[in-house]
Amino acid sequence: MNKHIVGFVAAMVLLAPVGASAKDQAPSADWSGTWKLNVAKSKLGANPGKWSETRTYAVDGKKITLDGKGMTSAGKATHISYAGSVDGKAYPFMGSPIGDSIAITMVTPRELKSKVMLRGKPSASAVSYLSADGKRVTLRRHALIGSAPRDVTMVYDKM
Repeated sequence: MNKHIVGFVAAMVLLAPVGASAKDQAPSADWSGTWKLNVAKSKLGANPGKWSETRTYAVDGKKITLDGKGMTSAGKATHISYAGSVDGKAYPFMGSPIGDSIAITMVTPRELKSKVMLRGKPSASAVSYLSADGKRVTLRRHALIGSAPRDVTMVYDKM
């Protein structure tokens, strides 16, 4: 009986740091860098919107910033940006036609979830995945644009 208790306690001691450290992890440093939209690998829907986009992410601990510049299919220049932590709190989101704030949470260091709000109401949600080799970001977004939902998958290659 004592062997079982000792084994259980030893297992708990070994596993406890894993659970505690997962909560305190930060996004992978591999997010940092410049990423170019790969239109051919993306699924942008019937009206693809942006034909080009370059995003620059920077990670500093639990803080992540984005600066994105692009061109729509209609030839209109775009510029979006945000800076916030992966704490689920809302931070200003500038330049986005679908929202004015964004809340980001970390699922794993390579997977981030975000909620975009417009005037305090949810307008989009997304999950972003960083590939294991650190060379590709895939963003799957569900947005309410007008009265109809719009789902897109955007694939970005590291430059």
